[in-house]
This record gives sequence, C-alpha cells and structure tokens, in this order.
Amino acid sequence: MPGPSVATLKALFALSSNRCAFADCDHPLVVDGDLVVGEVAHIHARSNGGPRFDPDLPADELHSAANLILLCHLHHTMVDRRAESFPPDKLREIKQQHEAAAELGAKVLSDRVAEQLAAEMAAFWDGFGRLHEAEHPIPELAVPVDPAADAAALFDRSAGSIDFVWKTFNGLREASDALPDFVAEQLNGRALAALSPDELAVFNGRLSHWAFEYLALALPNTIIDIDATIRHLEILHFDLVLRLDPSDQQARRRVDAARERVLEYASSKGYFD
Repeated sequence: MPGPSVATLKALFALSSNRCAFADCDHPLVVDGDLVVGEVAHIHARSNGGPRFDPDLPADELHSAANLILLCHLHHTMVDRRAESFPPDKLREIKQQHEAAAELGAKVLSDRVAEQLAAEMAAFWDGFGRLHEAEHPIPELAVPVDPAADAAALFDRSAGSIDFVWKTFNGLREASDALPDFVAEQLNGRALAALSPDELAVFNGRLSHWAFEYLALALPNTIIDIDATIRHLEILHFDLVLRLDPSDQQARRRVDAARERVLEYASSKGYFD
C-alpha cells in the first residue's frame, strides 16, 4: 500500500521543530535547506513481522500521523531493533512530549518576536515624536501624524481628504463654467488693464482666489495629508504581517520604506503656505 500522504508528512515535520523526537537528541531532520536526513518511523509496523506490528490496526491508520514519529537514523534503528524496550505506548509518549514541546517553543518564539517588533515600533514612533518637535524647520507647517491613530481613524482621515479633493475639483470646474465671457476673453489675450474695476474684482474674486488658495495651497496640502496617511497605514499593515511571519522580507522592505517616508515628514516635509 502507498506510504504517508504529503499532507501527513508536512504536518509531522511542522510539529517536529526540525529535531528528532528523542528529548536528548538535537539531530536535525533537514539540513542545508532541503536535504532530508530524518526518517519516518512507524509506531506499529506496516507489515507482519515488523516491530510492534498490530494486526488489528485498520489499514487506513497505518500511515496516519498518529502512527508515525520522526526520528534520526540512530534512534530509528534503536527503536526498531530493540522493539521490546520501545513498546507502542512508550513511542506515543515520546511523540506527544516532543510535539508539545515543539509547539510551546514555537509559541515562545512567536511571543518573543512580537515583543521585539512592538519594541521596535515604539522606538520608531518615539524617534518620530522627537524629530517632529525638535528638528522640523517650521513646526507650525509640519504635517500632523498621530502615532496613536488606528487603522479606522486613518481610513476616515484619508476618505475625508479624498472627498475634499473631489469637491475642490468640482468647485473649480463650476467656477470656471460660471466665468463671464469678458473674463474668458481676457484669458485669451486681452490685457487685464482693459477691465473695469468691477470686472477686475470679479476676475480676482472668481479666478485668482480659487487658483491660488485651492490649486497652490489646499490641494497640494491635502495630497500631502493623503500620502502621510497612506504611509502610516502601510506601517500598521506590514508591522502586522511581520508579526505573523517575521521572515517576510517584502513586508520588511515595505515597512522600512514607509517609516523612512514618515520620518521625512517629521524632520523636513511640511504644508505649503
């Protein structure tokens, strides 16, 4: 009959912590990344005459994870050649203790990584705060970034900024459509000096104010806000990804790049005035 399924083998290796199941053995099961040197041992032999063979064991349980244990070559040889010293209950006990220890070790490692990432994040925001307060050349124009903001608050801020951009563009379009013909003619080449004072006031009020206040100030500053908010969201998201998988190098690159951009806002970038 066929051997253990790929899924069963994956589960066994995932629970092994890459070590032989014997508590005092540090022999790895896989070396050099992909060279498998560990061995899959059966608690109950797969054939009659083998160590600990159980004729009453159903065939579909023979290659199940419950009947398999990962060992180094030395201990595999030992448990099979000295089967009387390693009855099924003894091997099951060894297997259960090893897998429980591996699971606990993984949890401890995960907790430790989470603590390290949390400390790293706290240090980043602490440094951000110092830069924002002490090194920005024009503090009153510094872009506000709240380290305590959560994702929901950042999404709301970004949505509000985007809504403002759309309303501003629509307002500019409506104002342009409402310009009287004589202003359009001036824009096509007539001298501003030819306008009457009343006409010039309309021109300044409807065009200059909008062009400067919105095109030169409000919109650029809103886009700066959107960019800062997106970078902040990137930091929150990829920090979470790293907590789940510290080996994710793409997440590490993305969070580092987002932090660098946010630090620019803390130390130099600011609103237009």
